[in-house]
Amino acid sequence: MIDFEAPISSSKKTTVKIGPFLKGAANSAMFLKNHGVKCVNLANNHMGDFGISGISETIKMMNSSNIHTIGAGSNYDSASEPLFVEFNDIKLGVLGFAERQFGSATNNNGGVYTPSIPELLRKIKTTKDNCDVLITTIHSAQEWIPWPSPQRQDIFKSIVDHGASIVLGHHSHMPQGYEKYKDGYIFYGMGSFWTPHYKVGKKDLIMIGD
Repeated sequence: MIDFEAPISSSKKTTVKIGPFLKGAANSAMFLKNHGVKCVNLANNHMGDFGISGISETIKMMNSSNIHTIGAGSNYDSASEPLFVEFNDIKLGVLGFAERQFGSATNNNGGVYTPSIPELLRKIKTTKDNCDVLITTIHSAQEWIPWPSPQRQDIFKSIVDHGASIVLGHHSHMPQGYEKYKDGYIFYGMGSFWTPHYKVGKKDLIMIGD
């Protein structure tokens, strides 16, 4: 599973926002499939760069390559829908979300899943009630800072307190450390696996696997 930040879009019309606009190559989904990616999180600050059409195209391209998507959709319900998969007789739940920012999904408009903290914690609890192990992936951090803020540490620990076994943080574009907290594992910042505009000396990343 990865966080995918560059929407695959044929549109040239960008949304209204502050900051750079990212766009993925047309063959991105097939490239990821060929390298073993099974699921992508789309809840981030760039997935809405080309509006709902860019989100829809991205989901369509990923699904056509048999890659699951989480964290974005045609409305709030679809954007907040978790993924459930069976693995070695264990039911895994995967939930993707981002801090409030550009491109949030609403009841009537597509976008990314950006719940409030109380709402998020309720969602985590109800999702965990339907699976054995819950993995959460959250796009929330200060960019290019090598440590998580005390506030983010508290939020990530609350996510574990409400049922998550693993918390994967990203958006910092550099590792921010990890810890075992109670029965869960928290990775505050995963870094960037591949970013063409990386800053010198800040290409480190964390990979989790067997």
